Amino acid sequence: MVAHPIDWDHTELGNLVDIYQGGTPSTTNPRFWDGDIVWLTPSEITKNVGLFIKDSERKITEEGLDNSNACLLPEGTILLCTRATIGDCAIASLPLATNQGFKSLVCHDGMHNIFLSYLLSLLKEEMISKATGTTFLEISKSELQKIKITIPSAEEQVAIADTLTQFDALIASLDELLDKKRNIREGAIKDFTHGHTRIDGFNDSWKVVSLSEITSSIITGGTPSTSNPANYGGNIPWLSSGEIHQRIINSPTTYITQHGLDNSSAKIAPAKSVLVALAGQGKTRGTAAMLIKPMALNQSLAALVPNENCDAGFLYYLLSGLYSELREISSGDGGRGGLNKKLLSSFAVNMPSSVSEQKAISDVLIKLDNEISALETERDKWQQIRDGAMDDLLTGRVRLQDWEV
Repeated sequence: MVAHPIDWDHTELGNLVDIYQGGTPSTTNPRFWDGDIVWLTPSEITKNVGLFIKDSERKITEEGLDNSNACLLPEGTILLCTRATIGDCAIASLPLATNQGFKSLVCHDGMHNIFLSYLLSLLKEEMISKATGTTFLEISKSELQKIKITIPSAEEQVAIADTLTQFDALIASLDELLDKKRNIREGAIKDFTHGHTRIDGFNDSWKVVSLSEITSSIITGGTPSTSNPANYGGNIPWLSSGEIHQRIINSPTTYITQHGLDNSSAKIAPAKSVLVALAGQGKTRGTAAMLIKPMALNQSLAALVPNENCDAGFLYYLLSGLYSELREISSGDGGRGGLNKKLLSSFAVNMPSSVSEQKAISDVLIKLDNEISALETERDKWQQIRDGAMDDLLTGRVRLQDWEV
């Protein structure tokens, strides 16, 4: 149990807020819809980026509002999802309405809405534990009112909320920068690997070749029997297709033994092999990655081992940019089959004749990937700091200097 500061107040949520439920106007009456009143559903809260929300996919009319259980909630209301998706919340940036999947909280004087929205995120498990229902869980208004919370003075609530929103603003700015960098990366891959943009000093012609012409081998693997414990727990890294999304692969799925390798179709691919996922109905099939160190493969992966006419980094980026084309050549009805060695061997690509130009291109793209990786690390670091600060500040384990007593 958390030991809160002695100067914080311990009370029930219902003593600090008024709770309003939502509703849905009849969908068969066109006069109730396509108005100018924002009307939210829980799925829009879960998709929302940031703490505040001001728009909705559908809007209702004044007549729809008057002829349903929906009510117009004031700006600043905490919109708390309490059905199915329990505990997610946002703050209304303007007067709006919701459907019945919410219990919306209008704070009394002395209860800061931003502080409370952060505090509610720590209470998700408790809300879920108090929910009932067969088709979907829902926490009732009465149970929500009885949830006990401990809060500091209004001034300290504001100070804590301001601190946490600064963390969120920093993380949001890093997310925005990451999105820009990733978009630049995707464009750069297309431009450089298709020859739309050339590296200064390189003017040689490009050539169309099959993958078999620029690889010394194409390796596919297998899975040791999972019913034999002698096959697993060794020191040989082994990959399944799910790891392809690492892109630059450092971590295996698991480790197998020499016995497992010898008694299965699994094979070891050398470092700097370019992997292509052969199967997978989601985003996996056709995805390319590159091995940093030798690893064994399962049957859903192929390793392209570049020969002297091909730079591994360039081939990785080239195939990354040809993801859609690789998926299109998948065998099977409607593309539901998969890639295989034969299809990959005959797959034609256009690339620089000069290995030096290939390497120059991959160096540019690797530098961009390193920048993205550094930003991701920075973003993850601040997310961890923010999560720790939120837990400390909202429980009073750490007090902000201005409000120490």
